Amino acid sequence: MTLPYPLLLQRATRESLGIDLTNHIIILDEAHNIIDAISALHSTTLTQTHLLRGKLQLETYLSKFSSRLTGRNTLYIKQILALLRRLETFLLDKKGMSGEITAAELLVGVGGLDQINFYQVEKYLRTSGLPRKVDGYHISQTLQDSDNNGSHNQEEVRGSTPVLMILQSFLVALNNPRREGRIFYSQEEDGMHLRYLLLDVSHIFLEIVNSARAVILAGGTMSPLQSYLNALLPTFDKEKLQIHSYGHIVPRENLCVSTVSRGPSGRELTFDFTKREDRLVQEELGRTILGLANLVREGGIVVFVPSYKYLDTLFKAWQYTILPKLQAKRKVGAWDF
Repeated sequence: MTLPYPLLLQRATRESLGIDLTNHIIILDEAHNIIDAISALHSTTLTQTHLLRGKLQLETYLSKFSSRLTGRNTLYIKQILALLRRLETFLLDKKGMSGEITAAELLVGVGGLDQINFYQVEKYLRTSGLPRKVDGYHISQTLQDSDNNGSHNQEEVRGSTPVLMILQSFLVALNNPRREGRIFYSQEEDGMHLRYLLLDVSHIFLEIVNSARAVILAGGTMSPLQSYLNALLPTFDKEKLQIHSYGHIVPRENLCVSTVSRGPSGRELTFDFTKREDRLVQEELGRTILGLANLVREGGIVVFVPSYKYLDTLFKAWQYTILPKLQAKRKVGAWDF
């Protein structure tokens, strides 16, 4: 089975998909990305807009279906509403400010929130399907309104992540020990934000290591290796680790690395944000590649660019100047690596 990082590195996602790592061998390719991937997947941002939208959607849902909900469901929904109101009030009070706050400072002692078991609330959100139900009801009402007045784009309505799922991710963060991450608040262009940043990725990775039969980290750019081991496996028994390093598949005598700072006409090849769209720089790059095509007698040439958008920009710039000359010498194509 092959999986993208997000499906493997999040326990809730694995459980929802029925993925059991027990006694399996797990191979993580491009493993130099693993620390950043874990940190990004388990960090989360909650905005004022999220809180307001979530509160309004949940209040509407509770008002509509209160007679059909069990006492347990009603209790959890009211606890979630109390949490949303508290977080919204906190951000309103901190408007224009920035800083760090602990989960205890954010929640304890305010309106009975210290009596709520946030682990159980997060579990309820994860297992009950409430985020999807609330979002589905909101979408149906919005689309019904759009049929009447044509004011909403259906794709935009359906495309956003359910706001209660974002809250669920934030609750997971609130339940983490403080040594594993920090909560920050800040003023942004679209209003106040609450951010949880995961700092210690080892406990997430150790869940996988302890479940699996073996975990293989494979990558070509993992030096210095000790920094990865310190971040991912700080308390792991080092005697259980096996490290293998292999030489490059290209012979050393066939390697040559050099930096080309100027093109054939002497113009600087600078591709920062301010110069990237400069037509003269684009033409100079094209002439440089054309010159290399004349020098490289055998085999092909691979050129890496930052994005498909920039590749399209270059092809348009070279359409009547560089490309006809290059195509006379080489077969030119674009591939996704």
